Amino acid sequence: MLFKARTWGEMKMLAARDEYLQEASETIFRMSADDLVRKRCLDREEYYQDLRSYERKIELDRIEHEQDLRNYERKIKQDRIEHEQDKRNYEKKIEQDRLKYEQNRIEHERIVAEKEEEIRQLRAQLARMKE
Repeated sequence: MLFKARTWGEMKMLAARDEYLQEASETIFRMSADDLVRKRCLDREEYYQDLRSYERKIELDRIEHEQDLRNYERKIKQDRIEHEQDKRNYEKKIEQDRLKYEQNRIEHERIVAEKEEEIRQLRAQLARMKE
C-alpha cells in the first residue's frame, strides 16, 4: 500500500484502519523518536561540555587577571619603596653636601682670616721698617 503522510497525526489516521500499518507506524515513530531523543541528548551533552569549557576558560582568565593585578600591585609597591629609598638617599646626599659646603666655607673663612692677619702683620713690619 502506498500512502502519503506529512505528519505523525496523518500517519496515525491512515494507520487506524489497518492494524499492520498501525504497528509499522508505531515502530517507525519509536525509532524516529529514539533518534530524535538521542540527537537531543547528544546536543544537550555537547552544549553542557561547551558551557563547562567556557566556564573553565572564564575562571582561568579570572585567575590570570587576578594574578596580573597582584603582580602590578607588587610592582607598584616595590617601585614606591625604591622611590622612597632614592628620595631618602638624595636627601641624605644633599645634607652631606650642605655640611661639606659649610665646613669648606668655615675653613675658607679661617684661611682668609689667617691671611688677613698675616697681611696686617706684614704691613706693620713694613711700617716699622720705614721709620
